[in-house]
Amino acid sequence: MSDAINNVGWVDQPKTRGTFDVILSCLLTVFLCCWTVVHPAVARPGSSKWRRILDKTVCLLVAAIAPEVVVYLAVCELANAKYTNVQMSSEPRIGHVWTTTHSFTAHMGGFGLTTVMNDVRETKNGWINARIILSLIQSGRISPSRLPTRAEIEDKSKADVMVKALAFVQALWVLVQCIARAAQHLPITTIELSTVAYIPCAVVISCCWWNKPMDIEKPFLLELLASDVQQPPTNSSCNNDYAREGSTLFSSIATYDYHTYPLARASADAVSSVFAPAGRENFMTACFCLLFGGLHCLAWNLHFPTPIERFLWRVGSIIIACSIPLSWLLTRVITSVMARAFPEAWYGLVRSRNPSKTQIWGSSNLITISELF
Repeated sequence: MSDAINNVGWVDQPKTRGTFDVILSCLLTVFLCCWTVVHPAVARPGSSKWRRILDKTVCLLVAAIAPEVVVYLAVCELANAKYTNVQMSSEPRIGHVWTTTHSFTAHMGGFGLTTVMNDVRETKNGWINARIILSLIQSGRISPSRLPTRAEIEDKSKADVMVKALAFVQALWVLVQCIARAAQHLPITTIELSTVAYIPCAVVISCCWWNKPMDIEKPFLLELLASDVQQPPTNSSCNNDYAREGSTLFSSIATYDYHTYPLARASADAVSSVFAPAGRENFMTACFCLLFGGLHCLAWNLHFPTPIERFLWRVGSIIIACSIPLSWLLTRVITSVMARAFPEAWYGLVRSRNPSKTQIWGSSNLITISELF
């Protein structure tokens, strides 16, 4: 007798978790958290779309391997933007127009120069920062009315609200799931703990870069005038003098070069500078290193396949948590002692750029990532 065939329209998932489900959920969370917080600067004009994607991918890998580096980068950029706001507020004509979004745009290469001479429009290679913009406005070479509004800058930004919302929901789901399992005394895998450690870093980076435009491909071109904000005279000889003056001024303004991979360059600079002891930016980064490494230390007594893997995880977690804070603390202490002992001969801070510290710290991050699987 043949068995009866039952048509079933819906089959529930098994109540146990599979390895693939855990890995997929965690990797998706890390990818979304890292991808949505990356805000690349304006690339070199003419750069292809694939080069911009590659630039963003490099920073994505840096954020996945060492998120504290991107935290440091974001905190530094926010501090620079606030300082620029203070400088711009000194000029009454633009103090009410200039915002934090403008400051971020200026620092990421979002403003260029253009002018019209002899009925021919010329665009200067490179970009200008906020200090040059302020100087040109104060000298009457740029009209404040030519500055783009915040709405115009945000219109060029390509921030995807849906992707950010998806990243938030996915991160919240993993966090709630880990808290629930911990409350029920159920086992938590190392990859889940590591994923949870990325969430506060992503939150801080998002807050720092909240007003920073994303993926602006072309800079805003500011119109440069030869003298005061007026039309050139109608007399031909005077008009030629006006054009020569404008050409000399236009060529004399220093600009900054665009880079093909600006975000990768900024990430490399941040890696080499993260151990420097200067300012609140390094202090905040040190605090998040303690948090990021401390969350990894929660797996101290978890089961590992071999004792050597447990040992490597513990050592890597300690180095991640303590290397940057100890470097910051020791250099500050040494600087303070030397300044007191030799007040007339000591200048500035100790700035150690020993590559061995970076290599040990980077190796520890790679070891903990390899131990996840």
